[in-house]
Amino acid sequence: MSNAFLKSMKAAVILLAVITTAPFALAQARGQAQPKPAAPAPPAPRLPNGHPDLSGVWSGGGGIAARNLKPGDQILLTPEAQKIMEARQSKDDPEANCLPGGVPRMNPYPWRLIQTPTHKPETHIFIMFEGNIHSYRQIFVDGRTLPQDPNPTWLGYSVGRWDGDTLVVDASGLMARPGLT
Repeated sequence: MSNAFLKSMKAAVILLAVITTAPFALAQARGQAQPKPAAPAPPAPRLPNGHPDLSGVWSGGGGIAARNLKPGDQILLTPEAQKIMEARQSKDDPEANCLPGGVPRMNPYPWRLIQTPTHKPETHIFIMFEGNIHSYRQIFVDGRTLPQDPNPTWLGYSVGRWDGDTLVVDASGLMARPGLT
């Protein structure tokens, strides 16, 4: 390589170093705080059995609707689902009638997840719904299977299992009512 090329590269590196550090040097000279790099997120809390600790109050999201999407995103529905959505009326909404919202349902109210294993495997996870009628959903995580023909209830019969750090919940026996299906 030529001497001139090496000298120009050295000058470019020095110029780059001056340009990138000058704002920090000026801020320090003026007594201003320097920006700090973002701290890495702490690891998720864990229960004694190693599963993620989901306990605590979770905030509702207000629902999944086109008005809550980022620009350019869209909700794709099958023609059958689109027909159901267009036929729904607010008077048919269970929450508008002080009834449980059912599963799945996003709502604006907070809810509390309760896990209580200490020295043995967990058997239940509870979701306490703090809005509307103050109901709860019980998820069995003790290895049982879904019943073949459960009596329908508002929140159904739920069994869960851990797939790594993901809680997978299957439900059956959900009441077939407008707004729930």
